[in-house]
Amino acid sequence: MFQLFSTAATRLLVVAFATALLMGLTGCTLPPWLGGSGKEATLALPPDIPPPVITAAPTTAEAPTSDSMAGSLDSEMLSAALEHAITLGLLPTGTTIAALETPITRGELAVWLKTFVVAIPILSNKKGAVTPADKAKAVEDEDPDTHTFADILPDHPQFGAIEQAAKNGWIGGRFRSGESVFDPDTSVNRWMLCVALAKAQQQLETPSLTEPTPDTPPPPLPVDWATVPVDARPMVRLALNNQVAATLFGLDDALLASQGLRPDAPVTRAQALFAFYHYL
Repeated sequence: MFQLFSTAATRLLVVAFATALLMGLTGCTLPPWLGGSGKEATLALPPDIPPPVITAAPTTAEAPTSDSMAGSLDSEMLSAALEHAITLGLLPTGTTIAALETPITRGELAVWLKTFVVAIPILSNKKGAVTPADKAKAVEDEDPDTHTFADILPDHPQFGAIEQAAKNGWIGGRFRSGESVFDPDTSVNRWMLCVALAKAQQQLETPSLTEPTPDTPPPPLPVDWATVPVDARPMVRLALNNQVAATLFGLDDALLASQGLRPDAPVTRAQALFAFYHYL
């Protein structure tokens, strides 16, 4: 009888001890019959072991995937550029600043380049009245009997501008399936705009983009410079030397060194229009 009682008591003590230990580890309040004080139990660490430090998961700052012209372009100058483009017929009357947030296509860029580089100088440099012959020269198209690109035939609405853009090296074509194509409806990216801008302004009487001098060393290359096509790098470099990235994309030297140029990012109509109005 005593042996049975002793065994049962031993089992009860083991269960009580295990329960107390479990509740202590989990932070539960121990009942009085187990020696609880009514306070929450805590698990103390030995003095030579520091408590764990809990930190938030690290976050990575991501570069924006789209560009907002409000953050990098002078709003007053952009409004003036928009009014100028409407006057030139490049944009329809009633076009708003918000409408310029959409990407510009390669075909549109060719038309804008022809207007700013060819038509405007002819008409603005003419002394006296502008004759019909002057206007015809400013808007004349290339020879319709020949075409450079398989996808741009003479009846294409942007034919003349695209042919002139190709002839002057403003915008190059692409070789696909054994043919040279232009892809007029695809978006212009940053390196393309830099090349077009740099080459176009070199044809002006007073180029706005200049090479660096010993007194003004060029800025450091963007961290993603290796992603810029090799044949485009001289013109892109010329544009960067003249703070084009800072003016159009809000990227100063520090941001170019940390985030890069993102050369394949699409260019908005606002950025292209601002570039022509500011540099051409």
